Amino acid sequence: MLLMRPSVTVPIKHFDYEVDGKILSSYDAVRRVMDSEHHKSLCTDTNGNPCYTPLQRAFQRKSGNKLTRMARICQVLLYVIQLYTECINLVRFGNGLFLKEYVDDEQLHWLSKFYTKIEELIKRDISKTLKFGTEQRPLIVIEKPAVVTSDILFRYAASTIDILFDNSSIKDNIKATIIDDKFPNMNQILKNDFFEEQAILLKMASPILLKAWFSNEITGLPFTSIFISYRKWKKKTIRLTNATDNLIKFGLLKKDIGRDRHIVTARKETYMKVPPATIRSSTNMLSYLQSIGINIDTYEHFYLSSPLPTDMQLTEFAVNMIVSNADSIEICHLFNDA
Repeated sequence: MLLMRPSVTVPIKHFDYEVDGKILSSYDAVRRVMDSEHHKSLCTDTNGNPCYTPLQRAFQRKSGNKLTRMARICQVLLYVIQLYTECINLVRFGNGLFLKEYVDDEQLHWLSKFYTKIEELIKRDISKTLKFGTEQRPLIVIEKPAVVTSDILFRYAASTIDILFDNSSIKDNIKATIIDDKFPNMNQILKNDFFEEQAILLKMASPILLKAWFSNEITGLPFTSIFISYRKWKKKTIRLTNATDNLIKFGLLKKDIGRDRHIVTARKETYMKVPPATIRSSTNMLSYLQSIGINIDTYEHFYLSSPLPTDMQLTEFAVNMIVSNADSIEICHLFNDA
C-alpha cells in the first residue's frame, strides 16, 4: 500500500503577494526556484558546451532536495523567533543572564518560568495544527518567508561553489560571480555601452517581461535582480529607460498595456520579445541587433532556451497574438505551462 502524502489548502496571506501582482504560494515559489536551477544546469553556449562545470550542474540539479531542507530549517527558526517574541514581555532575567559571575536562584527561577512558558506555547500550537498518519503526527506548513530565506541561502551556497570550483583563479571567480549574480558595478556598465539592451534580450530569461521585473526582485526569478540597484541611481535609471525605448523603437520589444497586456496579473505594461524568425526577415532589426553587440544566432539560442516562468497566465490578447503569428509556431513550447 502506498504511503499517501498529506495535502493541505492554506489560506492566502499578505506575504503570498508578489510585487508584480501575482499570488505565489510557498509551493509554487519552491517549484519556480527549482525550475530556474534545472534550467541553469541545462544551459549551453552557442557551440553546445555547458555553461557550468559538472560540480555546479550537480548542485543545481539537487535543488529540489537541498532547497526544501533549507526551507524546513528556516521555518523552524522562524517559529522559534515567534515563540521568543511571545515570551519577551512575560519572562525577564533581571539584570541579565550573563552579567553575573554565576547563575543564582533568581535567574534559575526565570529560566524555569521561561521553559515552562515555551513548552505551553508549543503544546498550544501542536493542538491547532493538522495531523496525519496513524500516529497523528503534526503537519507543519512551510510558509513563503521561509522559502524566500532558503532561496537566498541556496544562492549563497551556489555562489560559493562557483568561486571554488569553476577551474579559474579566485580573483576571476569573484568577478564572474558578481556578473553571474547580475549585480553589475559602474565600471562594468561604462565598459559596455549596450549592457542594458543585452541584459534585457539575453539575461532576462523569459519571452515576456513585466515592467515590475525591472525594479523589483521576484521570488524564483533570479534575473529580476539585474537592475535592482538602478533604483538608487538616476543616471542608471535613465540608461535603462532609454534602452527599453530603443528596443521598442526598433521593434525588438512589443509593448502593451491595460487590456492589451500579455500577462493577467501584470499591473503595468508588459513587453514581448520578438521571435528570432521575425528579426531574420527584417534588415533593420538585424542591423540594430548587430549594432548593440548581439549576433542573431546568439539571440536565437538564448530565446529558445528561455521559457515563460511557471504559473504565469497569458491574457486572451497574448494567446491570439501568438497563435496568429506564423513566426511564433516554433516558439509555442515556450508558453506550454502558461
